[in-house]
Amino acid sequence: MASVLADPDLRDDPEYEGEVEYGLPRILSQMNEDQKEELYHLVEKKAWIKATQIQEFTDEENAKIAQAERDKGPTFSRKVSDRLYLRYHWDSLRWFLFGGLVDIPIQQDPTRAWDPSDNPFLKVRTRGFVWTQDEHDQAHPYKRLPDKDYLRILAYSWVHEPLLCTPKSRQMMLTWLFSAIAVHDTVFRDARNTAWISKKFDDANATLEKRIKPIVDRIPSRLWKPDIHFKSGILECEKTGSIIRAMGEEAKGLRQYTFSWVFSDEAGFQEQTSEIIEAALPAVKGGGRFTLVSSANGKEAFHGVVSEQGRIAVPAGS
Repeated sequence: MASVLADPDLRDDPEYEGEVEYGLPRILSQMNEDQKEELYHLVEKKAWIKATQIQEFTDEENAKIAQAERDKGPTFSRKVSDRLYLRYHWDSLRWFLFGGLVDIPIQQDPTRAWDPSDNPFLKVRTRGFVWTQDEHDQAHPYKRLPDKDYLRILAYSWVHEPLLCTPKSRQMMLTWLFSAIAVHDTVFRDARNTAWISKKFDDANATLEKRIKPIVDRIPSRLWKPDIHFKSGILECEKTGSIIRAMGEEAKGLRQYTFSWVFSDEAGFQEQTSEIIEAALPAVKGGGRFTLVSSANGKEAFHGVVSEQGRIAVPAGS
């Protein structure tokens, strides 16, 4: 069933499991189990469509792109279309990660037969499709990715900024966030080639096996039949032809393939970060992405990238 929340204050309740009917209209209590099942499935299906589809441009948007090309040439037209595409890309990723408000039909007229396709609508909050694992919580180890402001900002920044360097402290769930982004990029977009880099190949491969693959495995099978193939160092989606490759920090591996996205985890602890940056920048210039994430480790190459004159700026008001 769908995970349905009508009350935003319940979103981060660690005791929450399954459906929450609190706050929904009384009519829900008058439905039989089959009607409830149909309703919940409709909510989940609508959320799934929003999470997986990067929409085609509308006729009006296509007209604007064509007008931009007539007025300022194909280069400017490409910038306009890229901007529109990024907007749709963010909308799709946002729904996959964090969910949103779905319009669902609720019967209000007792003279009409209950029909989920055309009855009056109500806004119902749904969660995203990403499950994480908390090794510290014995009672509830499997949880949805939390809808935190800083995670939303980072996900939005990843869509819109091809070069993203993020210093962090531990236990902020950034590896989970970017693992989920990698899943979305791989299973819903065509011909993506992602390099997932850690200090050692075994560490990168462990992320594929213990974080990225479990996110895929927990996508509801009634909404999506997985065609994911995993073997040591490679996770591939047959439908899209997209691949995630686990790699150690040896920069020479980056020159063997053309990558859409290069992700470097704990870059501050890699001895060859400078070489990785040098090898990955051509991918960014060619329209790809390069993301570095790390906790602090002194004045190494990663520190130099994110700092200004050796110091990391503190936001005003801190």
